[in-house]
Amino acid sequence: MDVINDSFDELCEWLRVKTKRAEPIPLNLNLIEKKVVDSLVFVEFMMMLEESIDEQIEVNEALLSKVYSLQAIKDNFFND
Repeated sequence: MDVINDSFDELCEWLRVKTKRAEPIPLNLNLIEKKVVDSLVFVEFMMMLEESIDEQIEVNEALLSKVYSLQAIKDNFFND
């Protein structure tokens, strides 16, 4: 696997462990509506995402549409 996929997989695993889930989180699960990511986890999750992609993410109105699911995160931040 390449570095981008490894970083994405590490982010997914961090979130799974952080939220104490036994199974991997489905890529299309809405993380916010299903309360996987609440307001407390969201800040830490965004910090982990920034670390994974090695850049700062601008907080704006479009952010939630970019991070609502793991698939959206992969599409928006982990494209080669």
